Amino acid sequence: MPSEREGLSRSAMESACLGVPIIGTDARGVRDVIEPHRGLLYPAGDALALRDAMLRVAEEPCPPVEPDPAWRIENLIDRLDALYQELLVSRAEEESDKADSETAQNDEKTEEATADA
Repeated sequence: MPSEREGLSRSAMESACLGVPIIGTDARGVRDVIEPHRGLLYPAGDALALRDAMLRVAEEPCPPVEPDPAWRIENLIDRLDALYQELLVSRAEEESDKADSETAQNDEKTEEATADA
């Protein structure tokens, strides 16, 4: 993956799921998926380093590794669902705090109006 910029690399995730060694640019996204025992990173824009990494893998194939369960679709869905649940709870708490604050302000105004009357 000779990308200079990458989001979350689908190719790298799929390779990690399958236990296939990865050669990728040391760029955000790719770097997040490739762990040291799963592949090689090389500096962005360095064609010679890419060549060397490819030769290294061809000459000394990486030993097979177990597929990384963190990148299995079921686990990604579970993590995303947990994140959404956390955000929903946080949003509900914020809205509840805001409503409580508005209620307290309205109560103060009502007390002030009653005291003035």
